[in-house]
Amino acid sequence: MKYTISFKVLLFFIALLSIFQCSYYGSKFEKEFDEFVSDSDKTVTNGDLLHPVYAYVKNGKIKGLEINNAPECGRYTKRYFLSENEEVFKIIIEKDFYNENCGGAFDSIYVINPARNEIVTYTKFMVGKKFTKNTSAELKDFDRYKKEIHNWKRK
Repeated sequence: MKYTISFKVLLFFIALLSIFQCSYYGSKFEKEFDEFVSDSDKTVTNGDLLHPVYAYVKNGKIKGLEINNAPECGRYTKRYFLSENEEVFKIIIEKDFYNENCGGAFDSIYVINPARNEIVTYTKFMVGKKFTKNTSAELKDFDRYKKEIHNWKRK
């Protein structure tokens, strides 16, 4: 009986740790982006209250772009890090789907290096697994918004 209780407690803590592991990485990468864009001159938005997109501008050039989507079953955020030449050098995608309507509950973080076509994946079961894949599709959102940003209003 004593072992059964301690085993259940151990299982509880393992489950709890796996739930919060991905949220730890999410806050780590969110903080990294916030620090990266903290010296921006201005922040502009597309004005969409349900799916806001924020562009962080410094010296008239885009420094960072954050795309927020909130489907009924979760949250999806994509953050772009840009060089001084407005070239994307890093993309962080956070998916947090907590409802079965999206094909199952899961949360994942993808850190993409477009120059190397490299993706590093973080989930509650897999930490930092690297793989190579053509990442050009991830740049399409940025290319689309880049043309619109100059017409957006300040946040």
